[in-house]
Amino acid sequence: MTLSCQGIGIKTTREVAIGEAYLLQHGVPEITHREIPQERVAAEIDRFETALLTTTNHLRSVRDQIPSDTAQDISEFIDTHLLMLEDNAISQATVSLIREKLYSAEWALQVRRDELVRVFDEMDDPYLRTRKDDVNHVVGHVQFVLAGGKPEQRGDL
Repeated sequence: MTLSCQGIGIKTTREVAIGEAYLLQHGVPEITHREIPQERVAAEIDRFETALLTTTNHLRSVRDQIPSDTAQDISEFIDTHLLMLEDNAISQATVSLIREKLYSAEWALQVRRDELVRVFDEMDDPYLRTRKDDVNHVVGHVQFVLAGGKPEQRGDL
């Protein structure tokens, strides 16, 4: 596949560069199916719950730093994400997949994300269909933490 990019800028040379380009993407690595041994279930659940707590604490910290003269809907947007992190549809359903299917925390969360996104995709209301973006955003933050990232390093909040 060939990809051509054109930009606008200040010309500094008359030369052309041809070669490989690398896309540097911040975020979550590709999540693959991975199972864990039965004896690792408790530790994996702890790891998942720690990632949830880390993400929750970070979002609360961000919300608390919002200036008081900022529009109310900005805080409400973050509150929506906090509620999603606390919702059993994400937290307990993921823990159940870890416990019952022996999935890694990353894979269990990805499976649950896929299920939730499918539900939103099937909704008739266009506004509700777009709520899947919130699910993707919240899950992406938790996945980032599970992969060893620090929430404050993720630049898409």
